[in-house]
Amino acid sequence: INILQTPHRALVADLASESQQVAMQVVFVLYMAVGNFIGFSIMQIYKVPVEHMLEYMLGICLLNTACILVQFSVARERPLKRDPDAPRQSVCAPVASVWRAVQASPRLLYHLAAVQCLVWVGNTSWNLYGGQWFADSVFGGNQHAPKDSEEYIAYGNGMAAFSFGGQLKSGLQLLSALAIIAILLTATLPPRLVYAPCIYVGLVVSICAAFFVGHAHTFAIVCMMLSIMPETGSFAIPFG
Repeated sequence: INILQTPHRALVADLASESQQVAMQVVFVLYMAVGNFIGFSIMQIYKVPVEHMLEYMLGICLLNTACILVQFSVARERPLKRDPDAPRQSVCAPVASVWRAVQASPRLLYHLAAVQCLVWVGNTSWNLYGGQWFADSVFGGNQHAPKDSEEYIAYGNGMAAFSFGGQLKSGLQLLSALAIIAILLTATLPPRLVYAPCIYVGLVVSICAAFFVGHAHTFAIVCMMLSIMPETGSFAIPFG
């Protein structure tokens, strides 16, 4: 997903004019929320989704391929041309250039890099293990239990709750991203004062999920829904 997402964000930024950057940020967040909603919704096709991973992955690959073909058909980039008078550079010149830029960067950049790294550790944990947490811990299910047993049914119910929580999460992602962008456009607040509450919301719900949710199904869904806030802040707030 990151292999697709990162160059797509760069492509949008490159093709958009200076006046279109914020609008394109909104469009990107919109499509990301729609894609997340679709992704969580298709989990409801099967009662136990992990038993049908081949079908899911085949469908996802076909969908991504179709989207990339559409992109190739409409996106036109002007390739950079090398200045004929510029001195020749070695193969290591790009690496050296990046190293010099890192050395000359302000301390704020290192601070932001550390924050983003930790934020995405949390985001990745929710994305990778949220379904397992719902099915195994919250609902007390077992994927490998005999079919039609209580544990097997509980596992299916847990995955269904995870899917529903993901749908709510996608909706909140869209609304909160639009709200953050609106705040940045109309207020004089520094971006860090808008981003910080998003991170604290993620911190609180992660602590609640680890120590207080237990087998409370609704509480778990609320925690999962709110866990999107750090990710939304990281995408919606421009730090350039």
